[in-house]
Amino acid sequence: MNESWLTITEKAAAKLREIALAENNQTSSVRVAVVRTHCMGGKGFNNKLEFDTPTADDKVLENNGIQLCVDEA
Repeated sequence: MNESWLTITEKAAAKLREIALAENNQTSSVRVAVVRTHCMGGKGFNNKLEFDTPTADDKVLENNGIQLCVDEA
């Protein structure tokens, strides 16, 4: 996977830290995912962004102090 597949700007990183603090979330990792939806007869997709801890199968990058994790599968 290309190391520049996603960039978190300083402003976005600050907002993510603000949200994590408001939710009393101790992780600085954000999971980026594409999930299948039931719309369009099960052929639709939706983006998912959530605080999560990376797993052994994840590709992990760091931008502006925020870890981005994605399961390449």
